[in-house]
Amino acid sequence: MKKFLKYIRSLLLLSVVVASLLASAEPFVVQDIRVEGLQRISAGTVFNYLPVRIGQQIQPEETAAIIRELYKTGFFKDVRLEREDDVLIIFVQERPAIAQIGITGNKTLDTEQLLAGLKDIGLAEGRTFDRSVLERIEQELERQYFNQGKYAVRLTS
Repeated sequence: MKKFLKYIRSLLLLSVVVASLLASAEPFVVQDIRVEGLQRISAGTVFNYLPVRIGQQIQPEETAAIIRELYKTGFFKDVRLEREDDVLIIFVQERPAIAQIGITGNKTLDTEQLLAGLKDIGLAEGRTFDRSVLERIEQELERQYFNQGKYAVRLTS
């Protein structure tokens, strides 16, 4: 249900952005691209994923595809496009990054193997945090403990 609500919220946000762009939208040739809101991710990384280049004409219906491509990177939790004359301005809000992973109270599973497994799944220091990955890991760890007969295990993240 949470995923469904998140999906609906994203669609609503996307439709608001697209509607605001379409209201004042007319095709224009991009003379410059500016990215606002970056903290850890470089502008070059954003430009690599961007499906539009300087000198290219943008149609109003293409804005949703631009936003979608940036969302697909997994780096951002919010992306918004605006136009100022012939400058395309991209406002982004980055997802948080994982600063540190600490495991305490673990006596059953080898901590080094556990950390290596977490890294393989996508949960490692310096990587972008994705709550759904963390929830899947918690479920799998509980399953592992239950399989070993440890039914009173409590995981907190």
